[in-house]
Amino acid sequence: MLPTFVVLLMLRSLTMNPLELMTRRNVLVETETSQCSGVILSTGVVLTAFHALETDSVIKVNGKEAKLRIVRPDIDLIVLIVETEEVPDITFGMGVGIGTPVVAVGNPVNLTDVVSFGFVVQTKDAHLLTDTLAMHGFSGGGLYSTEGVLLGMMQGIIGKKESGSWVVVSLGAKEIVEALRTKK
Repeated sequence: MLPTFVVLLMLRSLTMNPLELMTRRNVLVETETSQCSGVILSTGVVLTAFHALETDSVIKVNGKEAKLRIVRPDIDLIVLIVETEEVPDITFGMGVGIGTPVVAVGNPVNLTDVVSFGFVVQTKDAHLLTDTLAMHGFSGGGLYSTEGVLLGMMQGIIGKKESGSWVVVSLGAKEIVEALRTKK
């Protein structure tokens, strides 16, 4: 028989709408001099972007000290171990095509849980390019399907924000899953 808190957690995740769960997975990742977004993959495991942090300093997730688990500068990925709230394990989406509706969740410009909607405009190598919102602090945040499936992790932009012409570059779920398997 499952403990009561496990049953309640399972029931809560079943009744939560996908957008609510996406924002619940969103975390603030910071060092003394930088901050970005992160995604809770499973309770205690957080995914974020390598370029946004100094790995030789103390890294905190929602104010709690985190430990490096996987560091992959070659694909701009970090996995952290840290105390987080309990969430169901994430579902990864593979094989995303052009025109797929997406939801981006992150922490830009000292805001938290900012949500942006858009579409995949191109797939290139291991990356998804979308027309979602792009601001400093979205890096490391989740790119989801409208059903709450993790499609990628936001990494940066191509284009110029000043002219209003850019695309957001996200590392695709297939590459993230591979990095989790190899644990380099």
